[in-house]
Amino acid sequence: MGVIQRQSIKTSVVSLAGVVVAGFSTLFIYKLDESIYGTAQFIYGVAAFLTPFASFGISASVLKFFPHFKAEIHKYFNSSMLLLGVIMSLFLCVFMLFQDAFYGFLMTLGIDSTGLIQSYIIIVIPLVFAISVNQVLISHAANQLRIAIPELINTVLYKVFLAVLILSIYFGYASEQIIAPAILLFFIAVAISLFVYLWSLRAIRLRAGLLEVGIVKFKEIMKYSGFSGLNIIGSTLAFRVDVIMIGSMLSMEAVGIYSILMFLTNVIEIPRRSISKIASPIISNAWEVSDVDEIEGIYKKSSINIMIAAIGVFLVIWFSLPVLDWLATGVDRFYVGRYVFLFLALGKLIDSLMSVNSEVIIYSKYYKANLYFVLFLGISNVILNYLLIKEYQLLGAAMATSLSYLLFNLLKFIYIWLRFKISPFTFRTAKLLGLALFLFAVGQSAMSYFESVVAYLLTIALVSMIYAASVYFLAISDDANQIVRKLLVRTQTILHKKRL
Repeated sequence: MGVIQRQSIKTSVVSLAGVVVAGFSTLFIYKLDESIYGTAQFIYGVAAFLTPFASFGISASVLKFFPHFKAEIHKYFNSSMLLLGVIMSLFLCVFMLFQDAFYGFLMTLGIDSTGLIQSYIIIVIPLVFAISVNQVLISHAANQLRIAIPELINTVLYKVFLAVLILSIYFGYASEQIIAPAILLFFIAVAISLFVYLWSLRAIRLRAGLLEVGIVKFKEIMKYSGFSGLNIIGSTLAFRVDVIMIGSMLSMEAVGIYSILMFLTNVIEIPRRSISKIASPIISNAWEVSDVDEIEGIYKKSSINIMIAAIGVFLVIWFSLPVLDWLATGVDRFYVGRYVFLFLALGKLIDSLMSVNSEVIIYSKYYKANLYFVLFLGISNVILNYLLIKEYQLLGAAMATSLSYLLFNLLKFIYIWLRFKISPFTFRTAKLLGLALFLFAVGQSAMSYFESVVAYLLTIALVSMIYAASVYFLAISDDANQIVRKLLVRTQTILHKKRL
């Protein structure tokens, strides 16, 4: 996989650092006061929900049309930022005109009967704009095949910031009223940092001016941006609305508990996100020259490699849940909430299995198809969350999210197969899934008989070793085996030098 492999590994390392920070925070900080953590997650969730409406697909079009304007990269960036500014201004005007109707609609549905969203909106709107700018800057960096540093700035540092913020409030150095302004200031600082980083790469030159784009090309860009924006809106409804609805229908403490369990499942998604970021511009270039063979190769390799990592992480976390309760401060949440975690994890595993299916559709000439999938699923997910949260509380939200992932990916898989005659699956996929189910069953049986921390740790160690060895000796992934062989050669070389 070449560039994809190198960049995704670097980004995975950065993401792993974020996981370490977030993992420590989840065990020892967030649970100190789940209401404070829930408030922070709710504010960010509302902003993330509104961001697609404010940016309307500009970050996606920055990736899509980069091959056309590669020779005028600086003008391309300047024009993209100007277009984003215009769209955000239009969003603000429309929102100001119809905000009362929006709040009334939410209250009528019973989603926000206390007016919680309205109380934070004065901070949320500027936060939406900051996040929108950051997304365009990150897309511009991805066009330079640079994703590790933006991931560090935008994601890892936010986790550090959030932990410090919660500790400051918990120990009385600050009040809860600073949560929203502090999050806003952080993302403004992120935008400035990303801008400086791109400037240092000489990817930005403001004096370069703007692109001279013909009316036909401009219409094509706007059309694609519009459809991409609707795609993102649908995806937001499908995969982000749960936190908002939990906060509005249950409580901030419930948001905190759900977010803590969600963090564990987000670890499963790291390989998928890492490969997606670097694969996007390459898939876009491949569609530009109609190289379906390269796209199919990325589709298949990405699926098996992502799933190897995702299943491994899932197995370790699942069997670690009682150990995490033993380690963590505060009330036991992990093992008690294991079924919430299980449903959320199944959604992530399904998404990992289907690989880069969204990218395959979005960067093709049939990108409009994805719109219908995500809008349908977005609406379905709102309905599912509304019904299932009322019936099953947090478990209902997890069930709704898992069903959304299943339906969304199933529809995309069928479409790609019928349209392009390509699939992410091989016989190796069946071997991997069979291995995962076998180890899950064996591990569950072992843990049901031996209930002690030592037994749990031994189970985790044995399952991990058997899984890693089986993946290697069954030759499930050429890329994974190649990495292992390189590590073995390097280890042997180091040991040989020490002997000399």
